[in-house]
Amino acid sequence: MRANIDRLRVAYRLGPTNVLRVLAYRAAVYGAVYRVLSPPGEPIRGPFVAFDESGSEPTGGPSGDYWTAEAQAVLSGRHRLYGNHVRDLGFPPDWTSNPFTGNAVIPQGLHWTLTDPKRSGEDIKDYWELSRFDGLLALTLGWLVGRDPSMAAGWNRWLTDWSRRNPANLGVNWRCAQETSLRFLQSVLCVELLVMHSKSLALPAFARFVAEHCRRVALTAIYAKAQDNNHALSEAVALYVGGGWLLRQCHAASARRWMDAGRRRLERIVPRLVLPDGSFAQNSVNYHRLAIDVLSLAEFWRRRFGDRPFREPHDERFRAAADWLDALVDPRSGDAPNIGANDGARLAVLSPSCFRDFRPSLQLAQALSSRASTLPDGPWSEPLTWLGIATPPRRSTNRTSRLFADGAYARLVVNDAWCVLRLPRYRFRPSHCDGLHLDLWVGGTNLLRDAGSYRYSAEPEAASYFAGTSSHNTVQFDDRDQMPRISPFLFGNWLVPEEVSFDGKVPTVRASYRDSQGASHRRSVALSDGSCVVRDEIAGFRKKAVLRWRLAPADWKLTGTTITSPLGSLTLTSSQHAVSIALASGEESHHYRERHPIPVVEAVFDRSAEITTTIRFGASA
Repeated sequence: MRANIDRLRVAYRLGPTNVLRVLAYRAAVYGAVYRVLSPPGEPIRGPFVAFDESGSEPTGGPSGDYWTAEAQAVLSGRHRLYGNHVRDLGFPPDWTSNPFTGNAVIPQGLHWTLTDPKRSGEDIKDYWELSRFDGLLALTLGWLVGRDPSMAAGWNRWLTDWSRRNPANLGVNWRCAQETSLRFLQSVLCVELLVMHSKSLALPAFARFVAEHCRRVALTAIYAKAQDNNHALSEAVALYVGGGWLLRQCHAASARRWMDAGRRRLERIVPRLVLPDGSFAQNSVNYHRLAIDVLSLAEFWRRRFGDRPFREPHDERFRAAADWLDALVDPRSGDAPNIGANDGARLAVLSPSCFRDFRPSLQLAQALSSRASTLPDGPWSEPLTWLGIATPPRRSTNRTSRLFADGAYARLVVNDAWCVLRLPRYRFRPSHCDGLHLDLWVGGTNLLRDAGSYRYSAEPEAASYFAGTSSHNTVQFDDRDQMPRISPFLFGNWLVPEEVSFDGKVPTVRASYRDSQGASHRRSVALSDGSCVVRDEIAGFRKKAVLRWRLAPADWKLTGTTITSPLGSLTLTSSQHAVSIALASGEESHHYRERHPIPVVEAVFDRSAEITTTIRFGASA
């Protein structure tokens, strides 16, 4: 009974209209409506691009050797997956099997509506990863820096083989319109780079490829609208770009309709999903990066098309989203808090920076949103060169404390230390139980850290751990999550703050909540030069509460109530004696499908208490 009530509450918070949209989409999938509206197509025979063989000068750059090596690796069958895993998969790879397991349990040759990933027992994302076309982008940049004919031949062979194994609307790679959008945005960017930096030309086969992707994306707009996340954003941009690209090629029959529909959706979606303070609807730093990558591509293409500016507040929200990411990117390392879901998505990788370096996306977004840059020149500036965008002027990099009230984050900054408190407010669907989680960074080191996501289709124990309360720097009551799980990507009884106070001058922040079972948690954070003091007041639980601090890997040692390492120290004091204080082992995931052990301090209490954690670092440690 209680579970049903929780579901009804969630349905209300999601919005009745969105719930009806999802139901209509599912009815169309299982009722064969989409099978009629999107009949199977035939493979497209290449070539897709006529590469310039006139001897024009290669496109140079400081990372030319890197892109040559990446392209040669792709041609030799070594593919980079989720930004960090390299697998020998052959060339072209097998588009219809799992590159990690070698299994091919999702039937191919079926209409996409019949490829139900839940029946396969495998992670559907593994099947999609190669078809996000990072390898095609590597071949593009590798050819541009060296004009190697084998890379040009490999480029056309990549798309020809993909189309042969994935005719329009057949197979798992057409199942998701967002995946279709990301694949298309990568592909059309590759072609545009070839056109911009050489005399290469797109051929009719590629125009057909674009049109097939636009038709698929346009078909299920009702589902994208219901998601209130990156689905809606990426699909709107794909329609705008695809329609505009086809219109430029004089394919005007459906092109204008797609372009106009994409623009209308984009102008409607951005003010809804990007909040006034720049926070994104999905409480995830990596999905925020993906969102501004998509917005950057939309602005890049708008300029290439010579189209009118997007209707406000689009540009204002784009700038705010770039500022939000700037606030959460560590200035020394380029990394960012591992807050929220992370599926390994990264779009338009035009620099050699690693997956955890957020500076290329930030620099590009600042340049395209007419925002002065907070970054010095570096490898992260290379996307500007590839896309023909002027380097933005520099502005002050003085970082200050700031409250993001709309998105529910508070950042405190003192000299080389900064922290982020995740406030217990959820305006859109939460996928992690991270209320009052604290991330602390000192000198480029993530001293107190979040666990990340690992895998969306992981075994139940791992899925529960990474998204649950126990993988965050907060308090867990009675061995349960802060919110009850409704589905793999959704929790119910969304937390609501009882109070939020912020003082950026001191700097301090305080927030509290009471969950659906009566347990309460108030957290106060004060950051100063050399220390961070956290006070937790807990009450209302039945049997026990566990305070966790997830630490950066180091030689940590526990002595009484103090934990020390070369990175610093933590000392716990409380109004009630702790049942136990232990140095345990937890896990974290910096890349999708990857997990590593990390040390975790666990303090257990069996009654209401006030707990003070003093973290010392730097000279004061």
